[in-house]
Amino acid sequence: MTIQIKWMMGMLVLLLAGCDKESDDMVLPVGRREIVVSGVGTGFVQKRDAIGQNETGPKFGEFYFLKTMVLNNQPLGKPRWGCYKVTDGVIGELTAKDKASAFYWEEDEAVKYTFHALSNPPAANYADDKYPVENPVAGVHIDTLSDGTALGRVMFGDYSKGLEYFVGHTVSDKIRPGDFKLSMNFKRQVSKLVFRKFTHKTQDGKTLTPVDSCKIIFPNLPNQATFNMAEFHQAGNTVATSTRDFHYVTFHYDTGEEHWGIEFDWRKRYSNDLNNELLYHALYVPPFKFWEGEDGRPESQLGFFIVMYNNKSYTGNIYGINLDNDGKPTGKDITEVQAGELCRFDEIILQDGPVAGGGDGSAIIPWSTKDEVDMPQHRYTGVYSADDARLLYEALKAGAEVPEQFYEKRPDGTKVIRLFANVDWSQLTGELKIPDDYILAGQGYNITLGEGGSLTCAQEGKLYINKELYVDGVKQEQG
Repeated sequence: MTIQIKWMMGMLVLLLAGCDKESDDMVLPVGRREIVVSGVGTGFVQKRDAIGQNETGPKFGEFYFLKTMVLNNQPLGKPRWGCYKVTDGVIGELTAKDKASAFYWEEDEAVKYTFHALSNPPAANYADDKYPVENPVAGVHIDTLSDGTALGRVMFGDYSKGLEYFVGHTVSDKIRPGDFKLSMNFKRQVSKLVFRKFTHKTQDGKTLTPVDSCKIIFPNLPNQATFNMAEFHQAGNTVATSTRDFHYVTFHYDTGEEHWGIEFDWRKRYSNDLNNELLYHALYVPPFKFWEGEDGRPESQLGFFIVMYNNKSYTGNIYGINLDNDGKPTGKDITEVQAGELCRFDEIILQDGPVAGGGDGSAIIPWSTKDEVDMPQHRYTGVYSADDARLLYEALKAGAEVPEQFYEKRPDGTKVIRLFANVDWSQLTGELKIPDDYILAGQGYNITLGEGGSLTCAQEGKLYINKELYVDGVKQEQG
């Protein structure tokens, strides 16, 4: 059984696009003044409404702020907590929840401020009358402590956890502005996977009716994480030049088995409103690299997932082959999804039986992006087409070096050839030997050999040879 995936990936817009310009000619008034948090809001993938406009604002919940102050490079007092909420009837403004939560600019104009901020969105149902969520549970919980720290927990899952509106930001080395406003530019803190459509095909490739519901499982991703609001980092955990670039709270993952594995009950929801469709079909996950399992096996990777449908299981892996408009590789492959990024799976095909791929292997149809993004680039090697299969066969038959485009070299020196398509070697009527330092990872695909043909090699995972299943090189009895 094979999964094929058609999907597109695009960068998401920022939640708040505020400005933070200082005026050299501004005369600062004397005295402590209350801080007003401002910014212009846009939606996530929903309608582009500003925060506080229509009904969008309350979905962000309360905003927790941690303020620290420095004077002459020395800490000024203890860190302070504040709690803000969207101002009723005012677009792009947050105000203190109460007097005890309010922040103030100090009278001394030389004081420099650093602000960490996170939203604490409530659980959500969003009036989905057809598939209501009973007793939804919020995905974010923040507890402030008297020692100036705050511990939080995030639970990943579907839209009902409110993670659509989990945002954060850092402003550092700030001096008091003349308008007393603190402009923020909030960033999404988690990643988003959207599954728009599932199609089921029988063993002979006949398309059945679209899938109405299924369960999606990412067994190798954590289902929850803890965080400390004093720990922020730059996107992708890359080195930042200053704390000004640290806009993402740092997640810590528990080691207990019960804290791993994200499940998602997917249901078909199509409407004229694409934004709502993307919301209901979304799974919110931590940022992750698609292929980062230590042993190199497909089922050990973070991008490995399972689809349960009609009492059957189908497995797949996310790969990031980036194609241009003509369907040709660009060489700019996407290997991970970062915080604030959206992965959209336009169609996932669940196909039965060994004829079209066999077993529980995985095939990902490469995606293209509307807008190119600057990400780490790496092409996962393997056999993707009939031309690839022909070139590999010719090299093996001639005893020549296997082209590097077909294998990945592991630290122990072994070279892994992965199949991402069925292979037709029906011209082979004798023995074909793959050198001992290579491993053939079939990933559930089928190799067709001619009469009398045989294949001698080390094998890994599931491989069909003339529709007969082998697991790690051992032929399986057909039930």
